[in-house]
Amino acid sequence: MKKILMLIALHFPIIAVSAVWNCRNEQLEIQCDSSECRSSDSFTPLDVYLNTENGEISVGMYSGVWQGTVNITEHENLIVVFAKELEFSNSASNNEDFFIAIDKTDNVAVFKGSNYAMPMTCRSKSPK
Repeated sequence: MKKILMLIALHFPIIAVSAVWNCRNEQLEIQCDSSECRSSDSFTPLDVYLNTENGEISVGMYSGVWQGTVNITEHENLIVVFAKELEFSNSASNNEDFFIAIDKTDNVAVFKGSNYAMPMTCRSKSPK
């Protein structure tokens, strides 16, 4: 029986089903509208925390934090997050939609939301 279980384990990769990710845009901030994108020289980094097990996310930016539960799709090395109407900590009228894609291979993410479009670097707080 042990040999059979070992053969099964060798043929099926073990995949971590949960992780807490922290992503930040330390080097660059890009703000876009329908006509152009502009980078900023002086900014406070965006701070994203994502729990892929329960779908909880927080997106900290300047004067507050958007928080809520998101839809997450994982495919091989990609985590794709769709956030609809996340509540803002300072104003109910400032709810936002966000899109985030994290590549677990190189820990690079792309963030789009609240008129921002920018790359981020990420760290996994648990095994990837």
